[in-house]
Amino acid sequence: MADPMVLESDTEPSLETSTLLRAAAEGGRLGLAFVWPETRPTLVPAPGSPCVLGREGPRGTRLEGGELSRRHAELATRGRDLCITDLGSRNGLYVNGERTGEALLRRHDVVRLGPWLGIVVDALDPSSAEEIAPLQGEAAKLHLGPATRRFALPAYRLAATAISMVLEGETGTGKERFAAAIHAWSGRKGPLVAINCAAIPEALAEAELFGHRAGAFTGAQRARAGHFRTADGGTLFLDEVTDMPLGVQAKLLRALEQKEVLPIGESQAVPVDVRVIAATQVPLEQAVAQQRLRAD
Repeated sequence: MADPMVLESDTEPSLETSTLLRAAAEGGRLGLAFVWPETRPTLVPAPGSPCVLGREGPRGTRLEGGELSRRHAELATRGRDLCITDLGSRNGLYVNGERTGEALLRRHDVVRLGPWLGIVVDALDPSSAEEIAPLQGEAAKLHLGPATRRFALPAYRLAATAISMVLEGETGTGKERFAAAIHAWSGRKGPLVAINCAAIPEALAEAELFGHRAGAFTGAQRARAGHFRTADGGTLFLDEVTDMPLGVQAKLLRALEQKEVLPIGESQAVPVDVRVIAATQVPLEQAVAQQRLRAD
C-alpha cells in the first residue's frame, strides 16, 4: 500500500516546491489535519491507497488513546473527494458532532475519533505561504514566538468552523487578544463582543446575556437585546466563564445547543448565529470539581 501524502504542519513552511506544484496541479485536493490533543501533519491519502487511522495504524496515521480502536477509521481519496469510513470502532466516528458510518468530507468539516479532533483543509494548508500569511499577520498583535504558534495554528484551522472554544490561561496571558485573532481569522461578518462574566451582577446576568423586553422586571424601562443578539453573526467572548452563575450556565447551554435565546419576558425564542469563545484562568476540570462550572 502506498504511503499517504503527508504535508508538514510545522510552524515554518517546509514543503518542497515540487510537492506544492503537484498538489496545486491536482486542484481541489483535501486533507485531514489533526489539531487536538496535538497538531499532526496533514494527511492526504494517495488515490487508491486509503490509510487506516487508529492505535495500530502505520507511521503518520497511528493515534494514541484508550477510546480509539486498533483500526478505528479509514481515510480515502476518491477522485477529488475525501471520504472517511468507520471500521467498526467501539466508540464511533463523528463528523460535525454527528455519529456516522461513512461521510464525504468537505472543507472545514470537524472530524472526531476518540479524543482526536481533526479539521478538513485544503491540501496546501497550512504550510503554503497563502495559508501562513494570515497567521503571521495576526502574529504581530499576538507577539507569537515559535512555541506559541503551535497553539495558534490549531486555532487558525478551527476558526472557520462554528465550533465553540475555551481558552485556558493565567491572567495577563492574552486570552482576549487571542480570541480577537480567532474572530479575525474566522471571517465572520458580525462584531466581536467581549464581556467579563465576573463583572456582571448575578441578578442581572441573564438579562445582560439574553436580553429582555420592556417592563419584564423592575427597572426594565425599555427592551434590551443582550450580548448574544448584539454579537449575532459574529463572536461572543465570555471571559472568566467559571464566574457565571450556575443557573445562567444552564441557559447558556441551551443557547449553545439550540442556537437560540429566550429574552426575559418573551415567550418566543430568538435564533442567533454566534460563535462562543470562553476563557478561564481555572482549568475546567478543577472548576467542575469546585462546582463553579456545570459538568455539561
